[in-house]
Amino acid sequence: MVEFRGISWAGVPVDDFDAAMSFFRDRLGIPVSRLNEDRQYAHFRMANGDLVELFGPENPYKEHHRNVVIALQVQDIAEARAELTSRGVEFVTEIRTWEHEAWCYFVGPDGLLFEIQSVDPAP
Repeated sequence: MVEFRGISWAGVPVDDFDAAMSFFRDRLGIPVSRLNEDRQYAHFRMANGDLVELFGPENPYKEHHRNVVIALQVQDIAEARAELTSRGVEFVTEIRTWEHEAWCYFVGPDGLLFEIQSVDPAP
């Protein structure tokens, strides 16, 4: 049975990337852990490892982020996706990966997107 381990990630779409950067970095004081050269995304890593990711106006993933999207952490993403699909959960992407993370988006209440995510510790 799928066990949700917490909320490990939040994706935040922004129109004014510089203002959002300033808010998270300067006002909240969360360190920037990654900033791409085109300033279309930035990562803010919390002390416990959770991630807030900003999506700039031209980011290709912004199409999935009309609102803040949260990720529910699971141990085995393929197993969780299969089980949730069998329960009628509608997934809108296949499993995607980056470094030590895997995720896929699903439709929740009111048509809002959520995702499940698994994170393996770095080697």
